[in-house]
Amino acid sequence: MKKFFIYSILFLNVQFVYSQFEVSVLTDKTEYLVGENIEITVTTYDL
Repeated sequence: MKKFFIYSILFLNVQFVYSQFEVSVLTDKTEYLVGENIEITVTTYDL
C-alpha cells in the first residue's frame, strides 16, 4: 500500500513535469521550472 502510494505520487510528478515542460516552451522559463520540478521530486522521495 505504501509503495503504491509512492509510485502514484511519482506518476503524478511525471505528469506535472510534462505539463511544466509545455509551459516552459511557451514562456521560455525552462531553468526555473526545472529547479521547481527537482524540489518536488526530492519531496516525493522523502515520503
